[in-house]
Amino acid sequence: LTVTSDFNQEGTFNLNTGTLEMNGLVTNPIAARWNSNTGLFYENIAFSGTWITGYTFYDLKINCSGYTYSLAGTTTVTRDLTITAGTLAVVASTLNLGRDLINTGTLTATSGMVNLNGGAAQTISGAGTTTFHDLTIANTSGDVALSVDASVTGTLTMSTGDLVIATTKTLTITDVDDPGISGGATTTMIVTSGTASVVKNYSSTTAITFPFGNGTKY
Repeated sequence: LTVTSDFNQEGTFNLNTGTLEMNGLVTNPIAARWNSNTGLFYENIAFSGTWITGYTFYDLKINCSGYTYSLAGTTTVTRDLTITAGTLAVVASTLNLGRDLINTGTLTATSGMVNLNGGAAQTISGAGTTTFHDLTIANTSGDVALSVDASVTGTLTMSTGDLVIATTKTLTITDVDDPGISGGATTTMIVTSGTASVVKNYSSTTAITFPFGNGTKY
């Protein structure tokens, strides 16, 4: 289903297994009456501003070349988030992601958190610019593979599952005042493959624990 203008949600919408391509905005959004089921929501529009709040999507695809979408409140993507062009901003909000982030545009955050909480292996990939504020690794039954260079401007929290950084890739944690890294245990650690690296910019005297390991030893 392709909507060439705005979509006014007056009641319950069930996406089921199809694709809803939006060339306009969702007006009068009602998150409690939005059922994404196993469908793809494809936002394909030239628009900058705060987007709909509190929705749960199965698959979400963003294409807004030259524009910036800002998430407000808590947004959940059960499976894949794809940014093909433009900027998705996570600002003072939480983005829960259940599977992969594929970014060939820009993901940015001046505040807010991205929570990778899938139940199987997850991947962060794509040739775009990927910048998190707070990033939480909370995979309950797998690892998170970072196959791109990425930055964390707030805190990286290791909760469950490993963060595996691909060879030649760099994770940069830029908060110079805060420790910037939290958590870490035998069940959740940073694993660097080959020549992968972690760069921490820091000017405080507070001690930092870097939760490195090889997947079995921490």
